[in-house]
Amino acid sequence: MQNFDSVPPDPAQEAAVRRPAVPGSVTDLRWAARDFALENGADEGLAGDVMLAVSEAVTNAVEHAYPDGEGEVELVASLAADKTLVVTVSDTGGGFGPTSAESLGAGLMLMGECADTLKVDEGPGGVTVRMMFRLQRPGA
Repeated sequence: MQNFDSVPPDPAQEAAVRRPAVPGSVTDLRWAARDFALENGADEGLAGDVMLAVSEAVTNAVEHAYPDGEGEVELVASLAADKTLVVTVSDTGGGFGPTSAESLGAGLMLMGECADTLKVDEGPGGVTVRMMFRLQRPGA
């Protein structure tokens, strides 16, 4: 599988959704990701993996990104030219912080189990979680 930088998305096959970083947005964004996956060729099992991984990523943003106020979380889902789903969850908050390491561990591990590739970037502009899911998995 290629890395994130070598798989350009097809702009005709992209969806972006932005929601407030509140608990109710977890449900909205996980269903949006599932629907996008199914519309672009994923089977129910893969769509469930996408849904679970997005739930974990959005939950991390809701719980950790904006401890001092309001903010947003964005989901961008695209279908790359090689028929790989690329799902990005991002926020512009303050990052995970030193007290969140234990609560993040299980969620990051679960995202890594669901996605074929997982990359987490944390910087001064927030956190971006990028996940890639092959539409055709070995043995399918």
